[in-house]
Amino acid sequence: MKNLQHLSTEAETRRLAFVRERALRDEVAVRRMEREEGEAELILHQLTRRCVALSTRQKSRIMALPKEKLDTLGHPSLDSTDTDGMDAWLR
Repeated sequence: MKNLQHLSTEAETRRLAFVRERALRDEVAVRRMEREEGEAELILHQLTRRCVALSTRQKSRIMALPKEKLDTLGHPSLDSTDTDGMDAWLR
């Protein structure tokens, strides 16, 4: 009987460790997404200062870009000051 209690305690410990590990992974993923959203918002702010105006569609497409594209879009060498140039780049 004592051996059975010990085995059930080990199983519970493993289960709790698994649950904690999954929660930590989820938290890391959420923080990564939040950071990327923050980067996209910063780039939108920079582009709004450089461009005349960005349409809602352009803003949505920029927010959906992967990090690599966001980095390129935020680079100072991309000095598009018109929304047509931005549409061309977003295609």
